[in-house]
Amino acid sequence: MFGGQVSMIPGGSASAQALFAAHSPADVEVHGSMLYATTGTFAESGSVVRLRLP
Repeated sequence: MFGGQVSMIPGGSASAQALFAAHSPADVEVHGSMLYATTGTFAESGSVVRLRLP
């Protein structure tokens, strides 16, 4: 969630894979197969991004 992207570590792997680029990501939650992340945290146009996980 740092370095301008949101990443995940797949099961059985020791390294992270980038899921998507994000400006100022701040929080990530997973519910079932959906990932929710806040982006643009330090700007007036912050938002929540939703992504279906593979």
